[in-house]
This record gives sequence, structure tokens and C-alpha cells, in this order.
Amino acid sequence: NLVIYTQIIHPILEEKCISCHGPKKKKGGLRVDTYEYMLEGGDEDECLVPGDVENSTLITLLNLPLDDELRMPPEGDPQMTEDEIKLLTWWVKIGAPEKATLGEVELTEDMEKTLRSHLNH
Repeated sequence: NLVIYTQIIHPILEEKCISCHGPKKKKGGLRVDTYEYMLEGGDEDECLVPGDVENSTLITLLNLPLDDELRMPPEGDPQMTEDEIKLLTWWVKIGAPEKATLGEVELTEDMEKTLRSHLNH
């Protein structure tokens, strides 16, 4: 039974975010390489507000138009897939649990499909 954060969410962050927001670089004062750092947030914004998608810049910046200078990942960098954005949004919405496994949360049919397609990718 997969741990949502460590086995699904963190690998997405590792692939698309941590090179600019991690131990080597800390753009905007933000690191997303650990759960604690995400809760801490960056210079200006709260990166992760469990249960609150609107105030979690982790999610809001992913949904900006590609040419918006605040958009993450920035234009020219590898972009997140629709599935990855859906998974991150869902995780924040369900309270961004750090230790919960897939078996401990309620999954809609749509989220099950998204998870299957992401994990088999």
C-alpha cells in the first residue's frame, strides 16, 4: 500500500521542482525537498496549506498561464503533466497527509484512474 507523499507526491516534486527549490538552489526562499520545508513556505507565500488549495502557492502557480512569469515550472523547463497537477491538487485538498497510505483515503473513480495512469507511466 503506497504512502501517498513519499511514493507519489515527492517523486513528482523531485522530477519537476527540487532542482530549483531544494538544497542546491532556493529560488524565492522556497525548498520543496522535504515536507517540513513546504509547510515553512518561501519568502512571500505559503507553499503548502493542507486542505486549502486556493492558498497553497504550490498549486496556484502550477495553474497560471505558461507565459506568466510566476508560473511554475517556468516556461522552458519540463512541465508537469495534467495527471501530476491533478495528483498534487488532490493531495493538498485531502489535507496533504505526510504518512497516509492510499488505502487510508477515499478515492473517487476519477482519482483512481489518474493514479493508475500516473503510476503506469
